[in-house]
Amino acid sequence: MPEPSVLDHKPTAESQRIVTTDQVGSVQFQKCVIGDATLYCGDSRELLRAGVFGPCDALVTDPPYALQNRFGTMKTDKGTRRLQFDFDSKDATFEVVQSLRLCAEQVRNAAVIFCGTEQAGDVARTLRTSGMVAKHAVWVKPYPPPPGDGNWWPSAHENIVYAYRKGAFFGDDSKYRCNVFVCDNLRYGRAEKVAHPTQKPIELLKYLVRSVTPARGTVIDPYMGSGTTGVAALSLGHSFIGCEISPEFFEIACQRVELFYERGGAA
Repeated sequence: MPEPSVLDHKPTAESQRIVTTDQVGSVQFQKCVIGDATLYCGDSRELLRAGVFGPCDALVTDPPYALQNRFGTMKTDKGTRRLQFDFDSKDATFEVVQSLRLCAEQVRNAAVIFCGTEQAGDVARTLRTSGMVAKHAVWVKPYPPPPGDGNWWPSAHENIVYAYRKGAFFGDDSKYRCNVFVCDNLRYGRAEKVAHPTQKPIELLKYLVRSVTPARGTVIDPYMGSGTTGVAALSLGHSFIGCEISPEFFEIACQRVELFYERGGAA
């Protein structure tokens, strides 16, 4: 039997949403509670400044470092999709990095943040100003995207900044661990892939969440996209707080969380 698509999902009574429209000061947002997940549809920068989310144990996120990204796709003669990005000014990156500072100040244990080469230094410095020890890691993709015009060597890795507080919990006790994580990226056509253009593999997110979150902790992703961090956190027994500005991706995230519960807690 083929794997059901999250986009075709129809919620049942087992995963019923509790949806409210709330306001804190001048900031309005939609709030959706599904089991141990609390999902917000709104601008996370505004919600962070308003103090909506509160303290958490771990921050795991992949921010859009441009405020007005436009994601386009095209197909080659071999059927491969490529992404086109329209990144804007340094001011946009500054806004996102400052929002990470506000979020990190509420984090009790550790943070893992995906970022580009251009943002890695700013992200690390911001986490250090929040009282954390910040270091760098990389996610290596065995199957990088195909070359494009003007792209000599397609990138086969993504940068990660991780940070932790003194005495923080660390859940990776493997003997040969290091700061290089090898995991296949999601290519279009795979069952796990949904509509979000920068979706991360669930196994990679589960490993990162497991490593930085104490038992029954709370994980936050203020730029949750299609909700992969949330599904990873819930599958490990944690609570999840997520925020997404796009109503389309917010709905997909809600459906993925519902589907997680309907499958009996299987990611």
